[in-house]
This record gives sequence, C-alpha cells and structure tokens, in this order.
Amino acid sequence: MRIRAQIRQKWLEMGQVLSEIQQSLAYRELGFPNFQQYVEDRLGISPRWANYLVCMVRKAERFGISSETVARLDISKSIEIFRLNDARKAKALVSRTIRQGTPLKEVKRQVAAALGQPADGEPQTIRKVWRFSPSQWSVISQAIKAVNLNTGSDSETNAIELLAADYLAGIGLDERQ
Repeated sequence: MRIRAQIRQKWLEMGQVLSEIQQSLAYRELGFPNFQQYVEDRLGISPRWANYLVCMVRKAERFGISSETVARLDISKSIEIFRLNDARKAKALVSRTIRQGTPLKEVKRQVAAALGQPADGEPQTIRKVWRFSPSQWSVISQAIKAVNLNTGSDSETNAIELLAADYLAGIGLDERQ
C-alpha cells in the first residue's frame, strides 16, 4: 500500500511537471516540435495519458483540492472525477470516494450521472452539426490547425476535445454557474 501511494504521488508530480512543460513550451527548447511528440518519444507515455494528467492537475488546483488528497485516490478514479467542471461536486465525490473506498465502476457511474450521460455504460457517440459564419470558421479552423500542428494529429474531433479541455482546465467555469 505504501508503494501504491508513492506511485500515485509520482503520477501527480509528473502531471505537474508536464503542465509546466506544456504551458512554457519547454519541449521546443528540447528539440521537439510539439508536446505530444515530446511525451511519446522522450517519456514513452501516450499523449492522451499526458493530457489527462495535465488536466487532472490543473483542475485539482483550480478546485482547491490538494495533491495530498488527490494522491489518496487511484489515478483512474481521479481522472474520472476531474471530468466534472463543478468544484463542489468534484470535491464531494473525491471526499466520498476516499471515505467509502468507492470502486472505479461506481465512480464512473456517479460522474456519468453528474454529467447527464446514460448510466448504463460508456458514453454514447454524439453527432452534432455546427453552422459557422466565415469569420467564426476562420478562427476555429486556425485553432484546430494549431492544435494539430502541436499534437502531430490530423483529427479535428481530437483537436476540438483538446481545445475544450484546455479551456475548461484554465478557467473557473464552476464558479460562474
């Protein structure tokens, strides 16, 4: 159990360092064209996992949840809980999960319910048609291209997800609701 707690703490430390590297663009100074290539080539971890860690650390900080508290959770439970954008709900779920030793499956169910998703399993694929004016599309397409250059991906869907996650990780949306 002691080793397990140390592993959790090290993942959090990794998330904090990755957040600083991403924010400061330090990966460029190390000769990498983008953050995703840096984490994949230099650290041997998937870009998606790195982004999960960064978002988890940023949200925990924004929500006022200490790294010591987060370290008491399994990383997979933390990542699941920090999909929430409401600090009050996230804090309550973190506390309840630690106190009751809630299994991951139940944490996923509770997060899905809080997000208004079906409780019977994985979130369903949602298809949405967006209509933009030419000036709106110009801004959006530039942002998608910037993300894709930074990540080395060509997926618009992934780019939009990363843009939204980064935006939500950087603001106190829950405080305005």
